[in-house]
Amino acid sequence: MTISFLFGAAVLACLLIVVALGRLTVGPYTWRRSPTDILILAAHQDDCVIMGAEYALWVLQARKKVKIVYLTSGSANDTEVAATRAAEAVAAWRLAGVAQNDLHFLDYRQSDVDGDCAITPQELSVAAARIEELIRGLPRGSAVLVPAAGESHVDHRELRRISLTALGKAGRADLLTLESPEYNPFLSWIRCPKKVLQYVLKCTPFMWRYADAIKSPFPGFPNGLRSFQLLTTPAVYHTRREMLGCFISQDPILLFKYFDWRTQFRPLGRTARLYYRSPRLYLRIGRRYIGATVILMWASVNAFGLAASWGLIRVLDDVSERVALAVAAMLLFVLGLAMWRNGKQVERQVTYAACALGVLAACSEYFVRARG
Repeated sequence: MTISFLFGAAVLACLLIVVALGRLTVGPYTWRRSPTDILILAAHQDDCVIMGAEYALWVLQARKKVKIVYLTSGSANDTEVAATRAAEAVAAWRLAGVAQNDLHFLDYRQSDVDGDCAITPQELSVAAARIEELIRGLPRGSAVLVPAAGESHVDHRELRRISLTALGKAGRADLLTLESPEYNPFLSWIRCPKKVLQYVLKCTPFMWRYADAIKSPFPGFPNGLRSFQLLTTPAVYHTRREMLGCFISQDPILLFKYFDWRTQFRPLGRTARLYYRSPRLYLRIGRRYIGATVILMWASVNAFGLAASWGLIRVLDDVSERVALAVAAMLLFVLGLAMWRNGKQVERQVTYAACALGVLAACSEYFVRARG
């Protein structure tokens, strides 16, 4: 089991080095470009504030123009809910000083979070044409903000796809295309450390109750390099919070809990405009995608768990104590299996299994020696 302990230590050391170098590579860096007019493309009414309000407020301070396009009405088929969400969006941007005629509501049906896209291919084609029309009408050198790759909600993913298609067809090489994430199932110590820490606490026995103490973890980008942040003032951050608070139908308390972070964004190159690419190099577990750094972490944790449980059982001299601990380890493993629902507890099960194996290995060694 010394080998297991050394393996865990080596993996942990590699993890720390990789994360340190990775954080230096991906940022976030300070955005140094001058503000320009911007078109924000949002799937739902609150999305534009979550991913674009900070940038928009910076642009407005420079007396530039902000326009917003909403792909959906914010409802599956309820016109009253749709009207409410549209009014909330108008009220939110009124706080920032954006006129109602600069908000464009395409009013397609909102899809379920875990379901298929409720917008038909024909409707998406019409939406893409409308977005292309707005892009062609932008002043030279304007910015266009789209959802980042790998978003959890299908509406976000489809909006990104048709927006990049529209940008390619418009042929506006002068435009600055930006992407910003809102929520996604990708986990990486390099890209979203607070989010991974919250996930680790949720997967750790007796520690899950402390996960909510980590407020508003930034979702991170699934891949790529160099994200950016603005040098914003407290007043900008306060206005963004006020704008989030306008979305009463979405429960502002929950919006603050999950989305009250500093916005990060990054520019997209011409290749990304023309070709839609899904994030890669992740291991899928249930609904999550686990990055290499998180895999290294679990490898280290399980190696230490195996070594520690083996060492603990060896210090016990009484046979009954060893048997009791071995039974407890196996019951713990069975408990992990019982908690498995849709792959949510796979990591915990693996850790339980590693500890149980350490106990059983030490017990086997003890009984072999006793017989000899």
